[in-house]
Amino acid sequence: MKSMSNSLLKAGILSIGAIGLFYFSKHSRQPQTLEQLIATINMKIQKSYSNPQEMEPFKILKKEIQEEQGVGFHILMISSLKKKPITVEDQPKDVFDEKILPKTQIIYQLPHHNLIFNKYPVHQLHTLVVSKQFVPQNDPLSLEDFEATYLVMSALDGFAYFNSHKECGASQPRRHFQVLPKKALESAPVLQILEKFMLFNTVTQHQLARLKIYKKINHLIVIFAFEISGDQIQTLYSNYKKLLRELEIITDDQVRDFKYNLIITKRYMIIIERSSSNFGNININAIGYTGCLTVKDEDTLHFIRERSIVDILEHLAQNNLKNWNNVIEI
Repeated sequence: MKSMSNSLLKAGILSIGAIGLFYFSKHSRQPQTLEQLIATINMKIQKSYSNPQEMEPFKILKKEIQEEQGVGFHILMISSLKKKPITVEDQPKDVFDEKILPKTQIIYQLPHHNLIFNKYPVHQLHTLVVSKQFVPQNDPLSLEDFEATYLVMSALDGFAYFNSHKECGASQPRRHFQVLPKKALESAPVLQILEKFMLFNTVTQHQLARLKIYKKINHLIVIFAFEISGDQIQTLYSNYKKLLRELEIITDDQVRDFKYNLIITKRYMIIIERSSSNFGNININAIGYTGCLTVKDEDTLHFIRERSIVDILEHLAQNNLKNWNNVIEI
């Protein structure tokens, strides 16, 4: 855990004292190891959701499965989405600004990020990792973003996702990752394809891959031979930049068109290049590309039923125009 500790030291999260490496937070004067910090974050998230304030009630009102190309896509009608603003333009202000953000919405504070419960959750324990200082959502991610997100992924034993632009499903202008618990994988059939592949196949470290079901979409996956540990956050960050270059979203350190969805677990990372977020009356962010479409009402559910989900996802993404070498298909 040495390199993770070194990077956290530079970020001001960790300090060295007589007893060794430890963490101090606004919430406690007691020092904590990294493992204790992760456990503390888990406890704070659990507590926040056990007594929610200013949060729309979360309930799955209806669940349907639509089979396409051997994949059972999930369609979930979720109660909390009925009042969610759809786009950045629908927001009258930066709701994550600490000057106006209700303190009851903050779960935990790290040096550069606030952990906030999602006011419109798509799953229980849905947590946001939000930059304290304003950073535009469509700027390149930083190592500190990955460090903070890794802590929450570890606390929830789940996966994280990021929508880089309003045309990718972002509804807030300030930098924020979103993290869901492991149980959310049960409604993510496309991620289950990857999980199953890794269970029955041996992969080389940093193996590049693509999904057959998304063959027309400009996307790329990097698979890690082993689960990323706390001392390998730099590996996540380096591979994020590598995927952006491989997909030619960034060329020669210049941003071409920074519209993408990012999905991260401790075993793999996926980037999908996007073209638009809206198809008819539905708005799709990174969750849609996990194989789960979330809707707020019967009209939207009916709209999807009459169409191919794969066609919708292809329509909202950039076309793949590249012949890939040394990339496996899953």
